[in-house]
Amino acid sequence: MTKQKRTLLNDKVKRPILYALARKKVAQTPLKSTEEHKANLKAIKDHVPLMKKTLKTIVDRNFPADDMKILSKYNTTRDEGCFYLKNTESDNDQIYVNLKESGGYYSSSYSVAIPFTDTQACNLFIDEMVNSGVDTMNYLGYRDSSLGRRVSYNQFCAEREKIEPITKRINAEYGFGGDDTSFTTPSTSHYCHNRAISINTEEEKVFTDYKLLVENAEKSANAIIKDRQSVLDDYYALIRSSKYFEQVLEVWGEASEVSEQMGRTIADNAVSVVSSDALERIKQDQLKRSVSEDTDDTAFVVVSDNVRQSTSN
Repeated sequence: MTKQKRTLLNDKVKRPILYALARKKVAQTPLKSTEEHKANLKAIKDHVPLMKKTLKTIVDRNFPADDMKILSKYNTTRDEGCFYLKNTESDNDQIYVNLKESGGYYSSSYSVAIPFTDTQACNLFIDEMVNSGVDTMNYLGYRDSSLGRRVSYNQFCAEREKIEPITKRINAEYGFGGDDTSFTTPSTSHYCHNRAISINTEEEKVFTDYKLLVENAEKSANAIIKDRQSVLDDYYALIRSSKYFEQVLEVWGEASEVSEQMGRTIADNAVSVVSSDALERIKQDQLKRSVSEDTDDTAFVVVSDNVRQSTSN
């Protein structure tokens, strides 16, 4: 009887394929913290209309519509989305609010209410990123070598091109970036950070509360990721310690999904060198997915020991 050829694993191509599959599969495992994270994201979404209403009140008070109509006749107005606001009733620092767009100079320590950045979207909506084919390891690994992958600028840009439209869609769903997020103001040669608009304590609280809501969502995301880290570590241990693809298959049957990428279509039996406890946890993790495959669960992916990312439907 001819002995079937076994598939040797390597660190450059084949193990990374299995690592990616492990992240994807762990992302599909039902999580106990999902409902808490969904509630935190819903609180963010529900708060955006209040911010829009409050910002409109502030702008209308400082730049009356009748005055703007007169100025517009002389082409001395402009559409403005970014605002620095200063509570004149306290010694608090000014805050930056931009419900139209995020990024650039204005994403500073003063920012309390801006649309989701690409990185935030990866953290809070990782399931949507994964389901859309984004390799978040490539995106985040460009600047963070602790994620275990050296990433080129071209790889980073390739993932960024996938992420940007997803982030834009999420922001639109949450009420950011619409026509009601920019306002007519007098033209000026200065940027918005050169002129702070006065607000009161109640108005300031509307925006600072939003920042707290985002922080709560990040905490719930981190808690979920922490719960999944140990399971993902078991998968990684199996992949790292296996010399052949068939050793992985013996324990983790789902790995057959990448058999073609491994250059294999038939799996040979092999002896695993991972602890029995780790193997059992992997088997139980697979079982959870098979039991819940007909349900719509939120997915989460862990990318490193540094808790970075989370998701929600």
